[in-house]
Amino acid sequence: MISRRNTCIFMLVAAMGCGDVSPTELPSNQRVVNVEIDPADATKLSLRPVALQLAAVAVDARLDSPVLDFRASRAVSPGANAGAPVRMSVALEMDRSYLLYLQVPVDGRVGIGRMVGRLLFPTGQGSSRTSVLNGRATGISAALSDLDLGLLTLTSGRSDTDDSSRDLVIEVGEDTSINPLSANDSDADGTPDFDDADDDNDFIPDDVDDDANGDDIPDSQQSYEALLKFDSDGDQVPDLFQP
Repeated sequence: MISRRNTCIFMLVAAMGCGDVSPTELPSNQRVVNVEIDPADATKLSLRPVALQLAAVAVDARLDSPVLDFRASRAVSPGANAGAPVRMSVALEMDRSYLLYLQVPVDGRVGIGRMVGRLLFPTGQGSSRTSVLNGRATGISAALSDLDLGLLTLTSGRSDTDDSSRDLVIEVGEDTSINPLSANDSDADGTPDFDDADDDNDFIPDDVDDDANGDDIPDSQQSYEALLKFDSDGDQVPDLFQP
């Protein structure tokens, strides 16, 4: 029998066009991230979307073309489930770190759409927050677990600092949602990244490590902020999220 999880992932990968995959088995180098959204919350977002996707992009801002990989769930209508929460799932490569966000598909195309809001969550290092979900550290072969981030609270399309900005964020790890770093374990040492002072087990504390997630790309070049150098109109949203 095909499980509900595998059926969902097969439909997801087929919709994304990310390559051949068995309908009964997710590739061994991938894992699943799930979220739920409340239809009533979705109406509060600035774009008032009729379709949403959970999206993830791996980047290296040192490159002229910074996108290394892109993944997105199938598009769902926030109001398609009779007022009940709508679930979205995306399959990610374990060996990459991804920026997580919600997007509105553009003209039915498969690819990066218009960002509605990036997911932002605490790192465990002081008051710092990130949108980057760590992948598996270099040299680690143990599988990373699937993640269920729960029900996102989409209170508004608001900014970190200025309500007039289009730099929209969605807080994760509050209310009914779960911080992904509280379950993610990049170095498979049994301590989740949120509580681990050395996420990649390279004996360099995260707070002084240029590559704390151990994926051979400097953390500063994987961030949303690093992509702002590709912001031609100065609206605080990187160009790649405004196709």
